[in-house]
Amino acid sequence: MAEYPTPAAAAALANIKANLDSYLKAKTATAATLVFEDYEKKFGVVTVTGNRLEVRIHLAKPPA
Repeated sequence: MAEYPTPAAAAALANIKANLDSYLKAKTATAATLVFEDYEKKFGVVTVTGNRLEVRIHLAKPPA
């Protein structure tokens, strides 16, 4: 988790989407969320809420 000084700074999600590692496959994306699958068939999710960017990785199944 990272907290930015302003909500606009959490636009780092757009940078993550644009530069996603080639070992990761984007599964779904919205303005505030990115769900991806890694080479081990595990999932990750990046979420922006206000000024907070939260990343969860190594999930056995995609988030609901």
